[in-house]
Amino acid sequence: MTLRVTSVAENSFNSVERVEEYSHLPQEAALESEQEGGKAPEGWPQEGVVEFKDVRMRWVSGFWWDEDSGARGYQAKVSGMSNI
Repeated sequence: MTLRVTSVAENSFNSVERVEEYSHLPQEAALESEQEGGKAPEGWPQEGVVEFKDVRMRWVSGFWWDEDSGARGYQAKVSGMSNI
């Protein structure tokens, strides 16, 4: 019982610490910036697309590079308003 109460209390303190830390982050830039020319053109963007062409990736297997691990020639196109 004591261990459970201690765990719950510790989690609560961690949450309070996180809120305290996040409350002091610098403010983000304004959505409309005078330095960047103001607002975006009306109706922009017309279409949203994310496209990958001939992407090559590899990752570490253990502590050494494994030449056989990875993806080569990956291609994908994600059209606007689609879920992935």
